[in-house]
Order: sequence, then structure tokens, then C-alpha cells
Amino acid sequence: MVDGWCKADWIDCALKIFDSMDTRDSFSHSSLIHNLCKDGRFRCASKLLFSCVRSGMSILPSTKHAVFDSLSRSGCQREAKILESEIKLALSAFV
Repeated sequence: MVDGWCKADWIDCALKIFDSMDTRDSFSHSSLIHNLCKDGRFRCASKLLFSCVRSGMSILPSTKHAVFDSLSRSGCQREAKILESEIKLALSAFV
């Protein structure tokens, strides 16, 4: 359902539905993160990505790269590097 709203460019509706969901799967997370990046909401996407990683959810490498690339292209290279470091640190806690 989230993916459908995202594809229709109704990102705000997708976010509301996502927030109201009891169970959120990795597909919903990935779809929302990719579409937030497409919509220029890089910081929101990066926060969502980090919360997924912190909770132990498996996220596709393409989803991570979408956020890193979007942040870097928008001039937020430092933020992209910090996020990448935080994700590596969070992932090492699960090993």
C-alpha cells in the first residue's frame, strides 16, 4: 500500500499510512526511503534508514546507496559520511 502511494507521488499520504502500520516490512521501508530521496527529502530518508538499521532490519544495499548518493549530490557529503559511519557502527553491534 505504501509503495502504491509513493508511485502516485503521494509521499505525505504514504508517510501517514506507514506511521499507522502495526507491522512494517523491509519492502515498505525501502520503497518509502527511495521515494523520499526522489522527492528531495534526504534527511527524512536518512533518519528512516538509520532507524531501520538500529532496529536490526535488513535493508537492501541499493536503499543505502540511494540515501548516500542523494545526500552527497545535494551537497551534504559530510552528513553522508557520518550516516555511513553510524550505520557501520550500528551493524557491528548485531554481529
